[in-house]
Amino acid sequence: MKDSVIPVCFIAPKAYPLFEPENQGVFGGAEVDIFLLATELAKDKNYAVSCIVADYGQPDEEERQGVRLIRSVNFGCNPITGAVQVWKALRRANADIYFHEAASMGTVLAGAFCKLNRKRFVYRTASQRECDGRYLGDKPLVSRLFYRTL
Repeated sequence: MKDSVIPVCFIAPKAYPLFEPENQGVFGGAEVDIFLLATELAKDKNYAVSCIVADYGQPDEEERQGVRLIRSVNFGCNPITGAVQVWKALRRANADIYFHEAASMGTVLAGAFCKLNRKRFVYRTASQRECDGRYLGDKPLVSRLFYRTL
């Protein structure tokens, strides 16, 4: 076991309102899961925890509850610009381990980033439909890329 701190990055664009309750943004169960995991892991000094969140008008980076928050995608921009913003945030996080939950193009983007940069990628399912094939029928293109990423 190494003596240095292990950098871990959670990817949850819609989680910012959980870190900043005055923000009235919408979030779901996956964001709550990641918020709880990130804030609890941040209590362990063996880990440097960051979380990539969307652009809610906050600074580029800030720390809340021991978690370094890195601003990325602006939901109002086009998908290509959004992907570039997320990619830059992934690079800025400079983690050894990246964690994502809930099937989306974000999973594909994070998986590709980790593959190209030889980083660990941890994916956690958020619902049964990601495992039983229903997701494949809902979004054919995204789901094929998602399953290929895994």
